Amino acid sequence: MDSFVRRRGSRDAAWAFGTKVLGLALGLGSSVILAWVTPQAVLGVWFSVRAASTILSAFVELGVPLAMVRRVAPSPSDLRGAVPGLQVITGASILVIGVGVGVENSALSRMLLGPDLQSYVVVICVLACSRAVEHYWAEVLRGQGDIRGAVVTDGFASRSMFLIGVSIVALARIDVRIFQLAFLLVSVTLLATYVAGRRALGSRERDLDLGFLDPRGIRAMLREGRPLLVTSIGSRVIAGADVVIVGTLLGPLPAADYGIALKIAALVAVPLAVINALAPHRVASRIQSAEGVDILQEWLTRKARISSLASAVVLIGLAAVGRPALVLMFGSEYASAYSVMIVLGAGQLVNALVGPSELTLINLGFRRVVALNNILFASALIVLCSLAAVATGNAAIVAASAAGCMAIENLVGWQMLRSRTGLRTDAWTTKLA
Repeated sequence: MDSFVRRRGSRDAAWAFGTKVLGLALGLGSSVILAWVTPQAVLGVWFSVRAASTILSAFVELGVPLAMVRRVAPSPSDLRGAVPGLQVITGASILVIGVGVGVENSALSRMLLGPDLQSYVVVICVLACSRAVEHYWAEVLRGQGDIRGAVVTDGFASRSMFLIGVSIVALARIDVRIFQLAFLLVSVTLLATYVAGRRALGSRERDLDLGFLDPRGIRAMLREGRPLLVTSIGSRVIAGADVVIVGTLLGPLPAADYGIALKIAALVAVPLAVINALAPHRVASRIQSAEGVDILQEWLTRKARISSLASAVVLIGLAAVGRPALVLMFGSEYASAYSVMIVLGAGQLVNALVGPSELTLINLGFRRVVALNNILFASALIVLCSLAAVATGNAAIVAASAAGCMAIENLVGWQMLRSRTGLRTDAWTTKLA
């Protein structure tokens, strides 16, 4: 039985790794095409819109997707407990889009997003809602133990179809605008979400009443998601606030450089992303016994060492050939993204060395401490990146501020996990906890 679990884990890891690499390549391919067919300023606005929608999606999700693994994993065939989560996200989506319609082009939107982004508030809201539903179904599949379905749903399928759509637009020489890109992305995301939902429900769809409102179940879902909401807001801010700050305070041209650098630097994070895709189900299935804890520690240590080595190799490669690669793929106007790319890549290497400490804490039930850690460092990131942008006007300094905040946050999470559970997710541990 244990050998079967190991073989299945290896297959899932290989699948997750391949999907993550290919998914990043697809996203990078879309950016390459857009860089050649759109002005640099338009691409900068698009990157800022995407980053803002990523942050806003946390407020649409309300922590619900992160709760799905723990809800679904004990009984993967029974999805009745997941229905209130979908209803919560649907209601939040309606509310967020309604608010977006009301504040677009207002003084509030101008103050928060600047003159270049204030006209795209509704676009940001719609993108955020589609992403929230996509993430929900990915986590339902992860809770069912369907790692392959989860990693495909969680961005891979929509990126694939978006690349195809962008390629068709480029070949047809259509004038690309932000609204067209947003419509394309929302369409392919909802299509991927529909397929994921059908996969998760299977033949059980007729046994679920998706239209039945259970106020008690919805309230319980909101309570369960509340601490995860804070965690989600913090992680999304950390993931996207620096791009929005660059776009708002430095303008669309630096934002285009920053967005390109961020996408390439994300290659350094691929190995850790694979662990993040596998860890929730592995933690949930192994933590019930002392023997399972030892196996989990061995798995975490082994995966951290492999991912750290792979991340270091990628970063060295980027440092060696990154500048000519930027010019070759995107054009000479993007050569200035090199320094930002290296700084962000170095931050990702530190994260790989530390491992999935916060994700492990979440799946062990320490949600409040993770939420506090996330929100503190997210706030610090906003302040430091804003000060760096205003004081220096240099995107690389903004990148250093963001990377530093992320690295320190993960180190604090690692220390919290070690002190509370004895588990370690790092690559340098020499013995089992």
